[in-house]
Amino acid sequence: MLRFLIGPTAVGKTALAIDWARANNAEILCADAPLVYKEMDIGTAKPTSVERRAVVHHGLDLVEMDKRFSVAEYLEYAEKVVKDVESRGKQLIVVGGSGFYLKGFFEPVTDGVEVPAEVVEKVGEVFVREGLEGLLKKLREVGGENLEGLDVKNPRRVIKALERCLASGKNFQTLREEFLSRPTVFDRYEKKVFMLVREKEDLVRRIRKRIDMMLDMGLIDEVKRLREKGLEQNPQTATVIGYRETVEYLDGKITVDELKTMIEKDTLMLMKKQQTFFKQLPVDEAILLGENERINWRVLS
Repeated sequence: MLRFLIGPTAVGKTALAIDWARANNAEILCADAPLVYKEMDIGTAKPTSVERRAVVHHGLDLVEMDKRFSVAEYLEYAEKVVKDVESRGKQLIVVGGSGFYLKGFFEPVTDGVEVPAEVVEKVGEVFVREGLEGLLKKLREVGGENLEGLDVKNPRRVIKALERCLASGKNFQTLREEFLSRPTVFDRYEKKVFMLVREKEDLVRRIRKRIDMMLDMGLIDEVKRLREKGLEQNPQTATVIGYRETVEYLDGKITVDELKTMIEKDTLMLMKKQQTFFKQLPVDEAILLGENERINWRVLS
């Protein structure tokens, strides 16, 4: 069985997962996108060296900071981890808050359509000239009027849909049906999903405490050091919460107090997005934690 422990940032996933793993001779596979980057430690709340010595963690420090890392690459890595842990007769718990990483264990994430560079360029020109309205008009011409399942207010989603319709010669619904019917490499595993939740006030307090802790641990110095190594050259690292706001502080645009406020505001926005995304996952059990409560690992049995 594959166990999943999901929940918004700062909810307490790491502590519970480590307790369960230690009690069950298990290992942890992290499913948080920022954790794959080397040297990004404090701002990502990466498991500490003490926590890693207590339990084997996978999914950490996979690539250098200047390298992009896709969902497909993560899932390819995750497949290898799952098979390796299984071959050694151990259990595994997948822990995280990155929606697309988690969703890939339950649904396909790629459709296999190869999009030529000229198609990408053509669609980009439509967007520049005519905006979202032009994209939708062109998509309905080549992909059909039925766009159910597509976020038509999101230009990035519409661009991808149009690219794939043009590249494949198929309408949108045909592509969508083919995509949803694609198998995943994890289909053969029984899965159980646990979601940790807290009252909003409790979670906000925990987020504020985490921000203070990160600053005390040297977040500003970490960002300063990583910036010299090219942090901002990779959009995937430059936009990570905690890092992008600290860059503004280092540029003299905001004060330390404003830095705290900005990180808190952006983290709360992330929390809401995570909670919305988790509704797409097949949660078996939601576990409500009380203030300062450290729940017994047996709830994950």
